[in-house]
Amino acid sequence: MSAFFFEYWGYWAFPAAIALPAASAFFFRTYPTRRALAALAIPGALSIVFFVLAAVEGSGWTSGRGLGASVVAALDGLAAAILAFDWAMVAFVGRGLTAIRTAEPTASVGTALDVELALENRSKRAISAEIVDDSNPNAVALAPRSETDALLELDADAEPLPDGARFERRTIGAGQKETLRYRLRWNRRGEFTFEFVALRLVGALGCWNKYCRLPCETTFRVYPNLRRLASFETLGRAGATTLLGLRRTRTVGQNDEFERLRDFEEGDQYKFIDWKATAKRNKLTTRVFQTSKNQRIILAIDAGRTTANRASGVSFFDAALNSTLALAYLALKQGDEVGCVVFSNEVKRYVAPRGGMAQTNALIGALYDVFPERVEARYDRAFAYLASKTSKRALVVLATNIADERNAARIEQVATSLTGKHLPLGLFFRDRSLFDAVERFDDWERGDDGERSKLGGGSERTKKDARFDLGWLREFASGSDDEIERFFLREKRPEDATPNELFYRASAAAEILNRRRRALRRLEALGALTLDVFPEDAAAPLINKYLEIKARRLL
Repeated sequence: MSAFFFEYWGYWAFPAAIALPAASAFFFRTYPTRRALAALAIPGALSIVFFVLAAVEGSGWTSGRGLGASVVAALDGLAAAILAFDWAMVAFVGRGLTAIRTAEPTASVGTALDVELALENRSKRAISAEIVDDSNPNAVALAPRSETDALLELDADAEPLPDGARFERRTIGAGQKETLRYRLRWNRRGEFTFEFVALRLVGALGCWNKYCRLPCETTFRVYPNLRRLASFETLGRAGATTLLGLRRTRTVGQNDEFERLRDFEEGDQYKFIDWKATAKRNKLTTRVFQTSKNQRIILAIDAGRTTANRASGVSFFDAALNSTLALAYLALKQGDEVGCVVFSNEVKRYVAPRGGMAQTNALIGALYDVFPERVEARYDRAFAYLASKTSKRALVVLATNIADERNAARIEQVATSLTGKHLPLGLFFRDRSLFDAVERFDDWERGDDGERSKLGGGSERTKKDARFDLGWLREFASGSDDEIERFFLREKRPEDATPNELFYRASAAAEILNRRRRALRRLEALGALTLDVFPEDAAAPLINKYLEIKARRLL
């Protein structure tokens, strides 16, 4: 075997085959495709055959400078020329591309908004690329609305795109623009930024791919879902707020304290039409009555560990935020002043109490990016800070949860300090899993014999013995950590649940619920008002309580 063979393979071919793609990837972000590897397969296979024959014979056409070496070198040179041509066609492409993302900067949780991507090719050559927009784990990309849905302003639920905002290979001509559309649905509040649009440029022969990012920054502010506030506005004008769970509350002074006349509007009640004024003006005129105004409501929202729990896919803090914002909206419509303080182990946000509907936007803008923390809430610090900011008597709505005896004692201290000077109202959220544990056992107790036999029940004596048999607990305790965790984290009764599991889970849940009920009674004895509701149903009871307080003139 000649020295030329080793010089050719050892000092030129192999190092070049490794170094050139590596340098291309590092400096140009250009990578070979499967087609490039397939193009190298034939000369590579012939090179291996030539290497083996040259090592065996060492002369003739397989010698280092024979015909075989020339053929292999020619094939290698041809493959290298093809790859170099395709690389040159893609390595320097993309510098004339610009991207513009057009979308509404504000959005609501669960509501889809339209996003439009405009890519412009300012170079002198056509560009073929696969386009992927930036993403966020809290957002889901949806297909764009059809022309019919867009015309009728429909926003039907759509299935998420499996690959996100990824668009198949598009060819953008020189000096041309490509517009892409999709929808984005946010699942979490906060401020998020999309920074770029990713491209995968494809060479003319498909042997090389170039990956690049076009800077395109867009900031989204995602607010709590405000559709319920719009429902209060629409149904409130129509006098149909009972559809949202609100009760009709007779306000003291209504129909007696006349305020002014105004033009009749659609949704007004007919009984308030002033027929004399209507006859004089030849235009329907309605009477407006005065209610108590300029009263103060302070929303104190706990952002500590007690509101970090989740129920029905929503955290207690988000439920507190949605319900208190609905209350704030209605109170501002009534002419009252609303302020807010959010706290954990320190005060996180404070909004001074003011009146006017502009305060709604101030509250939403201050609270949309606040999240609960796994820390102990310091009620004393929060209300000391609140006392330094406001002294006027107010309805103080404390949205929190009772987690244990120590937590309940701190809330009682706050209620004691507030009672008299202010009117405290505690908004507490129930954990549905505790109620479900008791209800499942109650269903089993009332079930038929077939249901009981499925769960290991039988006669009354067998059921009684099974209740106090701790063998199941020893079985789980001797098992792996995963088995124990699966048992204690069950939310629904599995088919193989035993009476022991149902009974002991129900007993623990009942103990927690009784302790919670005793804490609420102590708060009521101190003069505080309380609401114990499920998170998803908190808005209507809270507003009903506020209307009741207004009607009874407790402020």
